[in-house]
Amino acid sequence: MTLAWWLVLILASGLISTLVMLSFERRKAAEEDPARQRYYAGLRAMISGDSESAFQRFKESVLEDSQNVDAYLRIGDLLRDRGQAQKALSIHQDLASRGGLSQEELLSIRRAITEDQLALGQTDDAVRGLTELAEEREGQAWALARLHRLCLEQGDYEEAYKLRQKLARLGDVFDPRIAALYLTLAGVAASDAGQHRRGRVLIRDALKQHTESPAAHYYLGILYERDRRPEDAVRAWKALLDHTPRLAGLVFPPLEKVLFDMGQYSEIAGIYQQVLAADSVNTDALLGLARFSDKNGDHQAALGHLARTIEIDPGNLVARQLLVQIHRQEGHEDEAWQAALGFFTWLPSNTGAFRCRNCRHESVEPRWFCPQCRRFDSFDMGSRKSAAAVSPVDATA
Repeated sequence: MTLAWWLVLILASGLISTLVMLSFERRKAAEEDPARQRYYAGLRAMISGDSESAFQRFKESVLEDSQNVDAYLRIGDLLRDRGQAQKALSIHQDLASRGGLSQEELLSIRRAITEDQLALGQTDDAVRGLTELAEEREGQAWALARLHRLCLEQGDYEEAYKLRQKLARLGDVFDPRIAALYLTLAGVAASDAGQHRRGRVLIRDALKQHTESPAAHYYLGILYERDRRPEDAVRAWKALLDHTPRLAGLVFPPLEKVLFDMGQYSEIAGIYQQVLAADSVNTDALLGLARFSDKNGDHQAALGHLARTIEIDPGNLVARQLLVQIHRQEGHEDEAWQAALGFFTWLPSNTGAFRCRNCRHESVEPRWFCPQCRRFDSFDMGSRKSAAAVSPVDATA
């Protein structure tokens, strides 16, 4: 080995030894620094969910090291979580006025200030801050996501849709099926505000995103009915039945009413049969046929449809109630009594509501957006069965 190689090895060994010693000294200094120890203890407490201990450790840390920006930030955040948003805002604004802050620290402080303002109801100030952040490369994604969440909280689905489009351009996945729900809800909101034509335009845009969207077809029919265009409403609801027969129960009530008002109620039986041809266990269609048969005096056919309904869904109280009624009309007292016993057996378990798979929020109306956990497409929208007949479901993202 040449002299040059020996020199290289000696220098390398010296450099490695120096780095090891520096690392050791730095770790030792950190271990001996009580302010850092308390700061790390606060972080550990936050991770474990002990916010009270975390708050105390961070306070102790800044008393010994007033330059610890992150500790001050976390104190403010914890105060806001406690409902003391004004104190949090004061702390975060004081931090923002400091000099010598890094870009990362300044960005974190600006985020915290907007959260404080939102907690205090200072929405206009918060939106201004978020809009400024959204125009800067470093804070853009977070600011857009926070503005998006705020729009959902306020029910501004059209603006939320536009923000999701911007996030998609930054790499966020925006499923066309979910995009259609944003536009559908925006259309309903526009119609509710009296902008009926604008509402229909938005829902038709939703169908361009997802042609089979059951929410879009359902609400398009509702909006047409509002505008006294029953033929268009029927056409929209039939489109839902063609694409998603398992959700037929959502449109049967309004469809039956509109056909009745149009003098075309007899057509409903064929629609029930069409749904059953595509979905043989659709209890809503079977119940519809049972009611139709009962109204036309064909009690035997009605009993057959009801028996099939209860076979599929033993906890279907509507079917059991109608079963009791028809047996009594026919003078079948024993059968009526047995049906009544079955009714009371299942009575405690029936909810008659749509339920969010994520947070278990219930609604008597069909929903494609949960107002509680703010998840899209989280409700089980199929035929409503008894609670006993519904298996547990996992939360969806």
